[in-house]
Amino acid sequence: MLSPGSRWNRLHTLRVGLPSRLGVAIALMIVGFCGVSAFMLLELRRNAWEQALQSSSNLIAAVAQDISRSIELYDLSLHAVIDGLARDDLQQVSPELQQLILFDRAATSRHLGGIRVLDERGAVIRDSEPAILRQGSNAGYEHFLVHVGRPSDGLHISAPFRNFASGEDEIALSRRLSHPDGSFAGVVVGTLKSSYLRSLFERFGLGPNGSINLFRRDGTLLMRAPYVPEQIGRSLAGSRVFQRYLTASAGVFTGASSLDGVDRVYNFAHIEGLPLILSVALSVDDILADWRARALVIGGVLLALSFALAVFGLLLAGELRRRGRSEAQLASANAELSRLASTDGLTHLANRRRFDEGLAQEWRRAAREETPLSLLLLDVDRFKRFNDQYGHQAGDDCLRAIAAAVGRPPCRPGDLIARYGGEEFAVLLPGTDAAGAGEVAERVRVAVEALRRPHAGNAECGGIVTVSIGIGTALPSLDAGAAGSEALVVASDQALYAAKRDGRNRVATQPRPLNAPLAYEAA
Repeated sequence: MLSPGSRWNRLHTLRVGLPSRLGVAIALMIVGFCGVSAFMLLELRRNAWEQALQSSSNLIAAVAQDISRSIELYDLSLHAVIDGLARDDLQQVSPELQQLILFDRAATSRHLGGIRVLDERGAVIRDSEPAILRQGSNAGYEHFLVHVGRPSDGLHISAPFRNFASGEDEIALSRRLSHPDGSFAGVVVGTLKSSYLRSLFERFGLGPNGSINLFRRDGTLLMRAPYVPEQIGRSLAGSRVFQRYLTASAGVFTGASSLDGVDRVYNFAHIEGLPLILSVALSVDDILADWRARALVIGGVLLALSFALAVFGLLLAGELRRRGRSEAQLASANAELSRLASTDGLTHLANRRRFDEGLAQEWRRAAREETPLSLLLLDVDRFKRFNDQYGHQAGDDCLRAIAAAVGRPPCRPGDLIARYGGEEFAVLLPGTDAAGAGEVAERVRVAVEALRRPHAGNAECGGIVTVSIGIGTALPSLDAGAAGSEALVVASDQALYAAKRDGRNRVATQPRPLNAPLAYEAA
């Protein structure tokens, strides 16, 4: 069982280390907050990224479907013209009925620029709008030249061009006409206004730096939003971004735009059945803009909390250190007071109070462990005469010298040396029998004699300061209690009287049983 002093020391040790442990705990809390916040921010970033990709995929699907449906309907009108021209009875009906057979209502959509039939020389021979039959040759246009000598070419979608008659940009959709023998007979061509694609693309908000693009497979840009007129019709076949479009039928990748250098996430798909590629490019900055704003808020709050926690920890640690120092000073003062309360002020040995406590404690221990306990009582021979002759100051110096000699090795750490009173000293020897106590007593006697301190009043002992020592030894029992320890003191005292009676400067052992009291005169 720990003594109150030991328990206090352990508690004080724990308190001294508390500021350091508190600092570690606060650091771990801050690291934990940062870790949780970082995980949350990464999750938010991943969600923002996935949501952007899903939105761009949905957008591509919707726009591709709209474009595909519009071109498919217009291509059906081209097929209807080709089929009508192949009818044998076409020339047998009136011009009005021929017009109705060749050009259905699909060709009258507001996004369509009309359908024309060109002969093998590029001249317009039929027009869905006969009132404004276009004159001149189309032989130099892409939608005518591409079909000459290429009978297997299906629907052709041209690059954007300016229709000078209407002043609008258009895209030509054309198919080849062939004679029965397969030779080139001309072209059926319809025009799709670029405004259709522009209005379609501009419905969707893609952020300040996002874009949606429609390419031909040869790299020609047909339309783009945001709309930049000088970029429409430009070939981007050599750009790294477009080359990525040719590697798969659909996909997602990140790269810098060849048009404006902005880093974007490109989600692309080839429109099924058409020589077109549609891509939605979302700016990385736009995708992460909301996330970065949240990250700044969360980071700011986390920084403020961490700073507040660190300041609180520093203040608390400082207060704990101050309290620790105060407690240490108080403990030191208490220890000093305790030491002073149990220490003889002159010799700095244990005092009578400490001796009585030590004797009771060692008696109980010896009784439990069934070991012997010995006690030496020392008395300075003729000390009253020494004081009368040399003065009390010299007497005090003599007692200090004797105390130093008694406490000199081979005194064991467990032995208790005390000033018993006046010129008397006590040495408590735990675990020591009578023979061992005798050896210790003789060494002490010789050590004091070796001081050779003059004492004219002690002529029978050579005129120097000497001591007489009485030895008491007991095998304690718990039943004896305090009476047993007192009997040990009485026995040692009796032995001390015997040493003085027999001539002083000698060691004597208890002369009779512990329960046989014997009085003696003062030295």
